Amino acid sequence: MKLSATEVYEKLINEDKILEKKGEIRFKFNDIDLLVKQKDVVDNIMQEWLEEWLRKNNVEFKENANTQMPPDVYLNPDDETKKLVEVKAFNYRATPGFDIADFNMYQSPKTRELSGVWKSNFIRSYAQFYDKRLNIPRWYDIEDDYINGNDNA
Repeated sequence: MKLSATEVYEKLINEDKILEKKGEIRFKFNDIDLLVKQKDVVDNIMQEWLEEWLRKNNVEFKENANTQMPPDVYLNPDDETKKLVEVKAFNYRATPGFDIADFNMYQSPKTRELSGVWKSNFIRSYAQFYDKRLNIPRWYDIEDDYINGNDNA
């Protein structure tokens, strides 16, 4: 079955009701079984979980061969410029812990010219789903706050 990223999102939220579910991350190694408390592993695990969920629900997709570059998943296996999914997970009580300031780094060379459209679509979609408008600054506008030790960060 072919689905868009929005359709996947709506299926997860409205049909599977994942926001009402609870989960845990366990690690087993050398006869030790522990509940993982660190939150920085959630993003990668959710990416793998989503891929398995797509398989279970017979949704067509293709994994990105380069796991270090976005997107995580292509929902159109025949066209790697459309229906892209990038998984981001963060603590909703805090701010996102990932850099979304420069969308050029989130692209393959094939889709670099679409960065302005992606950013606009992301801001519009975020506002639609969360009823909040994002302001995404360019890195060069804020880098002094982070690199030069400015206390305003």
